[in-house]
Amino acid sequence: MTHLRQIVRSLALRPGFSALVVSTLALAIGANSAIFSVLDGVVLEPLPYQEPGELFMIWESNPSQGLQQSTTSAATFIDWRERSDAFESMAAYRYRGYTLNLDGVPRRISSVEAAPGLFDLLGVAPRLGRSFTPEEEKPGNERLVILSHGAWENRFGADPSVVGSVLPLDGEPHTVVGVMPPGFQFPPGDSDVEAWSPLTMDLENLLSRPHRMYNTIGRLRDGATEDGALTEMEAIAAELAREYPESNEGWSVTLVPARDQLLGDTTTTVWVLFGAVSLVLLIGCVNVANLLLVRSAERSKRAAVSAAFGASPADLVRHSVMEGLVLGVAGGLAGLTVAWVGAWLLRRVLPAGFPRVEEIGIDWTVVGFTGGVALLCSLLFSLTPALRTMRTDVASILQDSSRGSSLGRRSRRLAAVMVASEVGLAVVLMVGAGLLLRSYVRLTSVDPGFRTTEVVAVAIELPPARYQGPAQQRAFFTELMGGLRSLPEVEAVGAVSFLPMSSIGVEFDMPFTVEGLQARSPSQRPTAEYRGVFPGYFEAMGIRLVAGRLLDELDGTDERRVVLINETVARRYFPDRSPIGQSVDMPMAGSLEIVGVVGDIRHDGLGTQANAEMFVPYGQLPLAAMHVVVHTREDPGPTIRAIRERILAVDPEQPVTEVSAIEDLLADSVAPSRFNMSLLLGLAMVAVLLAAVGVYGVVSYAVSLRTRELGVRMALGAGARSAVGLVMGQAGGVVAGGAALGLLVALVFARVLRGLLYEVEPVDAGTYVTVMAMTFVVGILAAAVPAARAARVDPVNALRAE
Repeated sequence: MTHLRQIVRSLALRPGFSALVVSTLALAIGANSAIFSVLDGVVLEPLPYQEPGELFMIWESNPSQGLQQSTTSAATFIDWRERSDAFESMAAYRYRGYTLNLDGVPRRISSVEAAPGLFDLLGVAPRLGRSFTPEEEKPGNERLVILSHGAWENRFGADPSVVGSVLPLDGEPHTVVGVMPPGFQFPPGDSDVEAWSPLTMDLENLLSRPHRMYNTIGRLRDGATEDGALTEMEAIAAELAREYPESNEGWSVTLVPARDQLLGDTTTTVWVLFGAVSLVLLIGCVNVANLLLVRSAERSKRAAVSAAFGASPADLVRHSVMEGLVLGVAGGLAGLTVAWVGAWLLRRVLPAGFPRVEEIGIDWTVVGFTGGVALLCSLLFSLTPALRTMRTDVASILQDSSRGSSLGRRSRRLAAVMVASEVGLAVVLMVGAGLLLRSYVRLTSVDPGFRTTEVVAVAIELPPARYQGPAQQRAFFTELMGGLRSLPEVEAVGAVSFLPMSSIGVEFDMPFTVEGLQARSPSQRPTAEYRGVFPGYFEAMGIRLVAGRLLDELDGTDERRVVLINETVARRYFPDRSPIGQSVDMPMAGSLEIVGVVGDIRHDGLGTQANAEMFVPYGQLPLAAMHVVVHTREDPGPTIRAIRERILAVDPEQPVTEVSAIEDLLADSVAPSRFNMSLLLGLAMVAVLLAAVGVYGVVSYAVSLRTRELGVRMALGAGARSAVGLVMGQAGGVVAGGAALGLLVALVFARVLRGLLYEVEPVDAGTYVTVMAMTFVVGILAAAVPAARAARVDPVNALRAE
């Protein structure tokens, strides 16, 4: 204990040194723990269901059409559930929304229609009330609802009497039968869902096999394996293809673990970031080790005197290690504060749609990780000075007071090697950040095919209880858009069933045939995304007309059944003729005349390719959910308020589902790339700063050790330029060696980033050349101050001091 107090007092006598070490550790350990909180909460934490590893998403797939994860029809889902032995249970579900009217204020809430067995399948029971029964899958039981715990607290004040009460949803009475426990989310990771209702299967659903609109989740039976389940499901798909060739030929099955389905590419992203921040931690440890090495070299005489008076090498090592532990504990405690702030910031800057954000935080797992990292770092950065202490040559140190002794030279070489490793690690991070930066620039320069500013979109979903049938729905949208066109700031108004870059909307993947296109069965026909539009949509969005004409008010009647196609459809299926005037045949739509071709758009994001799309007049595809799109040259704020006022003027009880500015949707679409680039760029900047400090330290230390040598050189006629060249040459050697090592490691590390890059190869010559140039510039700047000090050495004073 006395020894510990001595170490603390010794460190307190050098507050600058101690503060530098602790702050370096706090930054490195805190950043590491903050990213670990993301890794732990998002990737490592299991899903909050019973035995989550047995849960799988089940998708239909059609390789010939490039579809790997397609929703399924009600009839196919029933067949899967009845014929599968590998799955203990299955449940189908789909999203929907409700208008909840409490106290005369309409609100739109997100909900899910789920097969009654879903909650049993997940192994989660309601906190209050009950779950749905198997009998409630039959038509007539739609008006039951289970609330999320958040909705129960926020909308109903956590009143237990809400169970059994009747809520007006979409203007129809729905009975609340249960409330789920805190933290329950389904679909996994979707915290916006506030209610679940029974998914009922009527005869019309069961007869429409081509109508694929349901998601499916299943739980493996005890003893079943993923490979065995996939083999069985593929055999069932083959049976269905033989039994129903019109709808199922060419279709198979894909299984995805529920956890992988939720995380997607996020797992790779988080591991890459954790690897990057671990490099920063390693650089920090090397930096601290260098500081301690310099300090131990300065204290070598004191250690030698202690050894001469009987102190054993073990005593000297114990002192060095204990000093490292004290610094490590202080750095770890400060790092916890940095980690808490970092996790708080990460929860707020993570891109929209990032899964399980609410799980990110500083819990006991993160605290334990931080403590372990602090202990490991303490051992790492105290090991080098400790080993050096064990090899102390007492006689040589006491006999040779020269600061240019062999001991000093050995310390200088070891410090140079350590700084070179810092430079190498910094180069690795700089290469990764550079590749992501180039990728982001390429991505944001992509033309999406539509107007990127001055467009506001409002998502509206009409409740079927008040808008019964296409005529009433069309009347609402027609009146609304007529009112919006009268606004002076509005340039154009239209509507579409699914807005580009949006996460909500209604779309159908529909098979079609054209003259001359051969297909063995309807299930093998090509498909296109089928969208309903109101006239004015293409003008409002600035989507260019390539050929033919756009839609008008008369299109969509029985006499004028028409369709617009995009360039992708025209290029694939009309390569040697004009598509204008040709016909396409679609299920439930019949024969449609192509009257125009519009430009391709990046509907699902700037990093995706254009899909095959067909646009039909609203009269041919009447839907209750549409995006009303407004092109305005004014500030969007007043326009949004005016849109809301017009909606309430048409229907005072109609809520707005979502309001979006098109530039915000574009920004959200590239947010993951922007986040990855920004965070890795920030870590690279920290690494460069630490490496620059390391270069400065080792060069400065070398200058102090070589003061006598520099004095002799100058006394013999060498000028200041020679001294600067000597110092800069040493710095250049350190930087060059580290940069070369880092370049080799970066060539391997960069391949891990391939899945995060857009139109940039992991081996991008421009990035590597730029990083190497920046590395040498930073190295020169870091060595400039010690070099200038070397140039000012007074040979008389240097020799007199020696």
